[in-house]
Amino acid sequence: MIGGIKTNMKGETGIINLYACGETACLGLHGANRLASNSLLEGLVFGYRVGICAGESVAKRKKAFKISNKFKDEKLKELDMEDIRKSLKSLMTRFVGIERDRETLLEARKEIVFWSSYVLRRIFSTPEGWELQNMLTVAKIIQESALFRKESRGGHYRKDYPAENDIKWSGKHIEFSIKDGCRVGRI
Repeated sequence: MIGGIKTNMKGETGIINLYACGETACLGLHGANRLASNSLLEGLVFGYRVGICAGESVAKRKKAFKISNKFKDEKLKELDMEDIRKSLKSLMTRFVGIERDRETLLEARKEIVFWSSYVLRRIFSTPEGWELQNMLTVAKIIQESALFRKESRGGHYRKDYPAENDIKWSGKHIEFSIKDGCRVGRI
């Protein structure tokens, strides 16, 4: 993701204890036209800030984070996480990759929703499970945002909308939340 996670100046997101910096963060410091040297400097400065902020947050906690086994899914062996991971990567490359259109984006949505119905409702006790849940969440955000933006601009190309639409999209970006879906915002 290129500058996709909205943060404050400390790298904090809207989710407690989730921080972002560098290429994944959307601080609005450079607008939509970030240069490589600016990104590198931003990553160094905000990487340091995020590290300090996250460290202070951890130091304030009295209890260690524990994973509850109470909700652990005993049928985990029936879920082939590696197969879903490989299939998701292939799907995103084929249908949500460099060239996109409504038909392929809707097909991708169908598959992501199907896999998510098995994966997102589970409580995992391994990083591999959490990573797969995160991959599915990010895939959904990318797919829905690409479907929502009916134009081609920058790294986003829609075969069914090959031209830029400055009237609707110039100076704007898409914000996505699980609760509200896609909406247009100003940079």
